[in-house]
Amino acid sequence: MVRQQKHRPPVLLSQPRDIRTNYYMRRLLASILFSFTIIGAVCQTDFRDISFDEARKAASREGKLVFMDFYTSWCGPCKRMTDQVFPQKSVGDYMNATFIPLKLDAEKGGSELAARYKVKSYPTYIVTDTAGHEIARLSCAMPAEEFLEKVRHAIDYGMTPERIKERFESGERTPQLVEAYAMQLVDKGEYRNINKIIDEYYHSLTDSQKLDPANTFVFTTFTMGFDNERTRYMIEHEEEFKKNNIKAINDRITQYHRFHK
Repeated sequence: MVRQQKHRPPVLLSQPRDIRTNYYMRRLLASILFSFTIIGAVCQTDFRDISFDEARKAASREGKLVFMDFYTSWCGPCKRMTDQVFPQKSVGDYMNATFIPLKLDAEKGGSELAARYKVKSYPTYIVTDTAGHEIARLSCAMPAEEFLEKVRHAIDYGMTPERIKERFESGERTPQLVEAYAMQLVDKGEYRNINKIIDEYYHSLTDSQKLDPANTFVFTTFTMGFDNERTRYMIEHEEEFKKNNIKAINDRITQYHRFHK
């Protein structure tokens, strides 16, 4: 005969313990996630919500320079820099250690400074000393590695507009200087001079120099359209250019082939 088993009620004593355990586990998980969020925030570029005068004072106290990123709400390249470049750890580490960074809408809130420093294209990055004197100026969106290289070069070698012009007119023709001088002319709207300068510089280069990643700007930033000598050279040496794996060049080559289908 099979004995009828008595129904045992569920053990409830362990439930409060389980609830407490789950509660503490959730709190621990939340704390860990919050910590990673904080770490990520520290790693990215710390653009400060302060005035230019306050930034200069902070730079003086901390032994740094002031970095201003001029942007507009409609500027696509500005947004790419904000979303993809400035949040990177390598960029944030360098920027936070070297500068008091400011992000300024050139049309709202930052228009006075944009006018003072004659900002006419976006994005434009201006570095000043604690007295507000311009030390360096850069333009355009670019990958993180290129951005860091150009910023370091700019503040190390005196890339003020006056110094750039002086060095160029004295005959110096490094890729960084030619690009900086051409961008300076863009800000002034001197487009005929730009074409002349880039064309003369292009014809002064050897084949190996044309393939140098430092001269990418010759074939991208300052070469419009596809029916021109510089684009034809790039297509004729397509495989050699592709070995450098430079996105701007690869995109340009892709655009050319789409256009000529």
